[in-house]
Amino acid sequence: MQSIVLIIFTSVLLVNVILGMALNAFIVMMNFKSWMRNGFLGTGDTIVPSLWLSRWMFHGLYGIHHTMQWFLPRVFFLGYANEVCVLGRIILNYISIWLASLLCVYYCVKITNYKYTVFLYLKARMSKMVPWCIWLCVLCSLVLSLPYGWQVFTSEYTGKITDGFQNMTNRRRENPYIYFIGSSAPFIIFSIAFFLTVPSLWRHIRNMR
Repeated sequence: MQSIVLIIFTSVLLVNVILGMALNAFIVMMNFKSWMRNGFLGTGDTIVPSLWLSRWMFHGLYGIHHTMQWFLPRVFFLGYANEVCVLGRIILNYISIWLASLLCVYYCVKITNYKYTVFLYLKARMSKMVPWCIWLCVLCSLVLSLPYGWQVFTSEYTGKITDGFQNMTNRRRENPYIYFIGSSAPFIIFSIAFFLTVPSLWRHIRNMR
């Protein structure tokens, strides 16, 4: 019974990973074709492929990670392959979260019509700032993943390698709050940009009526 459940769960996960990678690859290819045809990409079009590329890499590493955990547990847990995969997933996930927040801030600045000095400054310089902001997102993701990486490489499993993936995961000593600390900053930025955009859009819709 357990093997049947594992096969079903593995199949669903692999289908999800393949579909996610295919969708992200399609979006990146469409942006690449637009860049080849026009010779340039818009500011927003620069953020979107970066976001979807990070998600594509995340899905690929996620599929490799769990496939090796299920089918090669002895080989996978003897070295640092598991730790490297876990840390890589965290970094890519952080990059995706930061880029999603950057995309929300970008559209917030472009759509809203606030007259504050900060908004006027960002509106005038947003196009030039986006490439630097993308690299800043990557840097922030690397820095914020350091505490989680330290935990991953210093914590030990209390189970045996022969126990398989399920028991090994349940017996690992981890502090989940470290992950939430790293993802809280982009979430706050995303929330602020979202709540600033909605009232401006609402006023715009009322004026159109």
